[in-house]
Amino acid sequence: MKESDLSHYFYLKLTDEAVEVEPDLWTTGAILKRPERMGASKHHLIHTEEGWLPDPYLDDLSLVLKTPAGNVLICGCCHAGILNTLYHAEEKFGGPFIAVVGGTHLAVADDEYLDFIIDTFEERYPGCDFYLNHCTGTHAIRRMQERLGTRVKPFLAGDRIQFQ
Repeated sequence: MKESDLSHYFYLKLTDEAVEVEPDLWTTGAILKRPERMGASKHHLIHTEEGWLPDPYLDDLSLVLKTPAGNVLICGCCHAGILNTLYHAEEKFGGPFIAVVGGTHLAVADDEYLDFIIDTFEERYPGCDFYLNHCTGTHAIRRMQERLGTRVKPFLAGDRIQFQ
């Protein structure tokens, strides 16, 4: 479906910039700086003039909920990479981040990379809790719980959380 087809039914605002979609709820905008590993999959491809190529996930974004206690990052799958996404959100919105909610695409991450991510969470985001689901994977969640304890919680479909 083309943008022109959709715009007949919806108001579209296509932008790479962060957008406030509700009071205190923002999109991250395009996550362009990616010094860390992305949450890529060899099965994700895009069709271009050159044929089928690995998806660069240029359309990946997350949400940031601004609360009086700090920011909450709400992820879909974090194909841009959980660390890249956090760094981008921190640069755009400041800190602190008090929670990450959603999928982080770590289901296929090896233990060495998981340990690197956990080290970064410990050092850079010491007051942040993690409510993880979906593509994070049970192994990644368990490994994070081993090091971060109760700061890491499985967050299943239908679960609810409230931030003051």
